[in-house]
Amino acid sequence: MDKSNIILALVGFSSAGKDTLAKYAHDNLGYNFVVSHSTRPMRVGESQGNPYYFINDNEMCSLFVQNKLIEAREYDSVYGKWFYAISKDEIEDSKKYVVVVDFSGFLALKNHFGDRVKSVFIDCSEPERRKRAELRGDFNLDEWNRRYEDDIKKFPQNLIDKHFKLKFKNKNIENSKDLLKAISKKFDEGLI
Repeated sequence: MDKSNIILALVGFSSAGKDTLAKYAHDNLGYNFVVSHSTRPMRVGESQGNPYYFINDNEMCSLFVQNKLIEAREYDSVYGKWFYAISKDEIEDSKKYVVVVDFSGFLALKNHFGDRVKSVFIDCSEPERRKRAELRGDFNLDEWNRRYEDDIKKFPQNLIDKHFKLKFKNKNIENSKDLLKAISKKFDEGLI
């Protein structure tokens, strides 16, 4: 397999630091972003294409009907249903990518791209995750509780152990960046 075209899938709990580490991989390790589509509202500081292509439900449905999606998922937020998806047009054969996905997104990528997909599970304590979520500026306790319960259902320890050889606790973002850099180097060298 060509090691220059890996797809690094960062998977983990809500507010564990996946987006921060994806940005680090993009800015420092030579990865291209996979920009997903989302029907959720744009947050303060976000823009079209950063971190999502923000579209409406009809546009998402159109992509699905036209078979243009690798994967799609639905979340029941306290604000209503939100959809997220990755378009087939987003990933080229000759480039390496970093993508933040949930477990079902990881499985869909693995099914579509096989061994080209390499995964890292990012863990973090619940108090630290909540603190990070509160710092985003749009914190809603009901939504946090829903996401927390959803994470517990989606990521039982046996599932994490079965599907993710590479995992670490993001206690300190600088240490986590160093870990991700070391892991990426091993990917590039074909050692993992």
